[in-house]
Amino acid sequence: MFAANRPVFCLGPGGSINEPWVTRPFGEVNRRDDDPVVGVTWDEAAHFCRALSDRLGRRVRLPTEVEWEFAARAGSRSLYFWGDDVRDGGEFAWTDRNSGMQVQPIRTRRPNAWGLFDMAGNVWEWCADAFRSDVAGEGVVRRSIRGASSCHHATATRSAHRFGRPASERNAFLGFRCVIEPVGHPVTGCGDAQ
Repeated sequence: MFAANRPVFCLGPGGSINEPWVTRPFGEVNRRDDDPVVGVTWDEAAHFCRALSDRLGRRVRLPTEVEWEFAARAGSRSLYFWGDDVRDGGEFAWTDRNSGMQVQPIRTRRPNAWGLFDMAGNVWEWCADAFRSDVAGEGVVRRSIRGASSCHHATATRSAHRFGRPASERNAFLGFRCVIEPVGHPVTGCGDAQ
């Protein structure tokens, strides 16, 4: 499903999001076992969930935005799951302040109160929802992404921060995580994520 020669948009040699981006092969961007998978479209992420559903015999899917935020907050009511001061987030999130503008290995920052790692920073994560905003649509299907990335300002790691990208986008700062539903949920409709 994830062909090693697929082009993935990455930061250029200057390491700035304001410079022209370059393409690198998928296999080059996803080299290490402890790196998050990046460079997948929304459809590819949903396809992975369906394939994993078939393999496990349990429903696996992308989280809704509500589920994603609930998991990220881990019971907190603050702006960030670690509190209200963005400056305290360096131990919890990879952002443009501490990452060198590069995606970092997973589980290298502290988890949230529920033990979930990488819910803020490092890579944006696809959600099941279509993205709707006040901006007039350009005829492109956009999907919600949450969490921010290692090339974005730390304020984007706010638990409620949301953004949308074209469902066909593939870049080095965009990945996903799966929801595996408890045993007893029907397997039909796996990965629909509408």
